[in-house]
Amino acid sequence: MIKRGVLWAGFNTVCLAHTEADVAHVLEAYRASLEILNDALVSNALRTTLRGEPVEPVFRRTSNFNVKPKAASRG
Repeated sequence: MIKRGVLWAGFNTVCLAHTEADVAHVLEAYRASLEILNDALVSNALRTTLRGEPVEPVFRRTSNFNVKPKAASRG
C-alpha cells in the first residue's frame, strides 16, 4: 500500500475531503496489494514476499470495556 502512495496502518478512513479519484486510487492500491498477498499465501511465501514486520495491535482488549461501572452502594 505504501509503495502505491497509500499510508496504511491496518485501516483507512475516507472523508468528504477525498475526491472520487482519491477513493479510486485507494481501491486500486487495495486490489493490487491484495493480489500480491493472495499469491504469497497460495505459494506459501508470505514471509519472503512481505517487507517489514506485520502490523500488530497497539491496544489490548479489556473485558466489559463499554460497560459503565456500577454505582457504589451507600450503606
